[in-house]
Amino acid sequence: MRPGQLAEMTLRGKRRKGGGQSKKHSAMEIGLNYLSGFVIAWAAWHWGAVPIMAWLTAHGYGEPETGFIITLFFTVISVIRSYFWRRLFNAF
Repeated sequence: MRPGQLAEMTLRGKRRKGGGQSKKHSAMEIGLNYLSGFVIAWAAWHWGAVPIMAWLTAHGYGEPETGFIITLFFTVISVIRSYFWRRLFNAF
C-alpha cells in the first residue's frame, strides 16, 4: 500500500479489512480524552493559568493580552492531550 492510500480510502468511505478503529475503541478514546481533559484543565488552571495571569498582571499586561495568552496555553495543552490519545489508540 502506498503512503496516503489508507487516508484516501477512508475519505471515500471505504475501509480496508482490519483497518481503522472499532466503535468501542473510538468511544473509549473520546471518553478518556474528555475525562483527562477535565482533570488536566483543572490542574492547568490552578498550577499554570493562575500563576501566569498573576505574573502578566503584575508586569502591566492588560486583559486582552492576558486572555489571549491563557487561551493559547489551554489550546496547546488540548492539542498535545488529543495527539497523545490518538497516537495511543491508533497503536493498538
